[in-house]
Amino acid sequence: MVIVGFPSLSHLWLVCCVVVLRLAEGVVKIGVDYLNDSGRVVIGNQTFSLPGQGVRISCRSDTSLPGTKISLTGPEIGRLGGPPDSVVIIDSIESKHGGLYGCTDGSSVDTYFLNVLDANLLVAENVTTNGTQYHVTLKCNQQFQHPLPLIWRYQENGPVLNGIPKAAHTYEVKPDANWSLVITNMGRYPEKTGNYFCELNLTDSSYRPDKPLRKLVEYNSRPDVRFLANDIRKAATRAERHTLTCIYTGHGHGKVKWIVKNSIANYTIFDYDDQREVCASANNRLCTNPPSRFQLYRDLELEQTADLKEQNESVSVLSIDNVNDLDRGEYWCYVRNKHGENGAMVFLRVKDRFAALWPFLGVLAEIIVLALVICACERRRNKELAAEEEEEAAQLMRDSEAAREREASVRNRK
Repeated sequence: MVIVGFPSLSHLWLVCCVVVLRLAEGVVKIGVDYLNDSGRVVIGNQTFSLPGQGVRISCRSDTSLPGTKISLTGPEIGRLGGPPDSVVIIDSIESKHGGLYGCTDGSSVDTYFLNVLDANLLVAENVTTNGTQYHVTLKCNQQFQHPLPLIWRYQENGPVLNGIPKAAHTYEVKPDANWSLVITNMGRYPEKTGNYFCELNLTDSSYRPDKPLRKLVEYNSRPDVRFLANDIRKAATRAERHTLTCIYTGHGHGKVKWIVKNSIANYTIFDYDDQREVCASANNRLCTNPPSRFQLYRDLELEQTADLKEQNESVSVLSIDNVNDLDRGEYWCYVRNKHGENGAMVFLRVKDRFAALWPFLGVLAEIIVLALVICACERRRNKELAAEEEEEAAQLMRDSEAAREREASVRNRK
C-alpha cells in the first residue's frame, strides 16, 4: 500500500518562486533599422548595408525584474549596457562596422550579422612562390556572413577568367572552395605572375555600384634557377679549363651571384654588385677586378636554342681556368628579383687528366693476367698429356714383351 502525501507549504512556496522568476526573466531581441530606405540592398538571401548610409541597432529585453541590465556588443562600438535597452546609431556605415553584433541580458542571447557591401571586406591572400609552381591557388576571403560569387580577371580590366574549360590547363575558378582561382603553369614562360583582381558578381542583384567592387591579389615568384641538364654533380679535369652553366628565368637578364663552398672555406666568386670588366682574353666575358682564374659571361648562343628561347631563359656561365684540387666543392648560382632570391647547386669534383685511362689500363691488365693464367694452364696441361702418352707407350711395350715371353714358353714346352 502506497500512501501519497500532500506537499508542504515550504515546497509550494519554493515552486511559486521558481515560476515567478521564470516568467520574469524575459527574452532579449536585437533590432536593425535603416535611417533611409536606400541604405540596404538584398543579394540572394542576404541583406547588405551600403557604405555611407545610416543604421540604428538596438537591443531590448521584455524582462520585468528591476535592476536587470542588458549589453550590446559589436565591431567598433565596444560594449554598451543599460536598463532595459542599449542602442547604437551609426550615421555613416563603413567597412569596419561590418560583423557580428550580440545582445544579452545574462540569460538569453540574440545576434545579428551586419553585412557591409564594401570592397574593403574582400581580403586578398597574396602569393609569392619559390620559382614557378605547376599549380598556384589565389584566394580572396570575404568577410560577409556568406560568400558571394566572384569574378576573376588578369589585370584590372582584363578578360574574365571564369568559365575557361578545365582542359585548357590555364585557369579554373572553384565555387566550392570560396571562389578561389587555380592557376596552372604548363611552363616557366609565358609567365602568369602579376596582378589579379577578384570582383563581386552582382549580376543577380538590381544594385549597380559606381565602380566594380574588386580587390587586387598579387601573384609573384622568385626566379627559377637550374644547372644545364639539371646536373647535381660534375667532374673537372685537373690543370684544364672547366665551365658551369646556370640557367634562370623570372628575372630578365639581371646580375647573378656565384658562391663556392668547400672543406677549406666558403667565399663569393661574383657578387651582385661586384665591379666587373670585359676580359682581355675573350669578347663578351666579364672578369673579376683584378683578374683571376674565374670568368663570368652569358652564353647568347645557348639562349637562342629553341627550348631556352621558348621559356625566355637566360644563361650565366662560370669559367674556371687551370682547375686544381682546391676547386672541389659546391658551386651555388643565385639570382634575385624584387620578390626574393633563389639558387641552385652543383657539386664539382676534380679528377686527374689520366683518370679516363685508368679503367682502360685496368681492363688491359686483367686481360694480360688472364692470358698468362691461360698460357700457364695450357703449358701444364700439355706436360701432363705428354707424360700420359709416354706412360701409355711404355705400358704397350711392357705388354708386348710379356706376350712374346708367353709364346716362347709355349714353344719350349712342345
